[in-house]
Amino acid sequence: MNIKTILAFVSIIMIFSATGSYSGPSEPDSGIAISTIKENNKYLGARATGIIDASPSMVWGMITDYPASPQFMPHVKKSEIVRKDGNRIWVKNIMSFLVFNVKFTCEMIEERNTLRVSWNQSEGPFKFNRGSWEIRPYGDKVMLTYFVEFEHPLLPNWARESLITKSIPTLFKAIRDRAEFLKKNNRVIGNNRDGSEVQAAN
Repeated sequence: MNIKTILAFVSIIMIFSATGSYSGPSEPDSGIAISTIKENNKYLGARATGIIDASPSMVWGMITDYPASPQFMPHVKKSEIVRKDGNRIWVKNIMSFLVFNVKFTCEMIEERNTLRVSWNQSEGPFKFNRGSWEIRPYGDKVMLTYFVEFEHPLLPNWARESLITKSIPTLFKAIRDRAEFLKKNNRVIGNNRDGSEVQAAN
């Protein structure tokens, strides 16, 4: 681990030390239900559910359009597909936190029939990095569930909890804003498994 990486993580930890630990959503009116995931009293990650004003096909298209992630996903600097094998897709990501870039590759599994996308780190600095998106029709909208667990050797447990939980309202807001933008501009945002276009709803 080089000195630049260590100093970057020290900077992140100092910021969390100054702001204190986190105990709930940073946007109480954001309409997101967040629950923590623990094992033997150790924080592992979180699960969050919120309503997105978009069709299931639109949300699926946004989530699985990996190269477009930097356009709207917080902290995503680059996302590149490096391999495909059926419904398994390997995506190389670069995420930016302050002056620090984290590079890792995840194996994505797309379950189109159940509208679920899961991932697991296949290469990178994390001890583990896994999660999923689950899309459920909710009237003319979508109930979206986000699950994430990760651990990095340089990030303390309390800082990891704060980082994950504070980022969730921002993440859901980014998805809602993206859906609104695509609907207003009638944009095609991806493809179904059969190759047909996913068209933004009018």
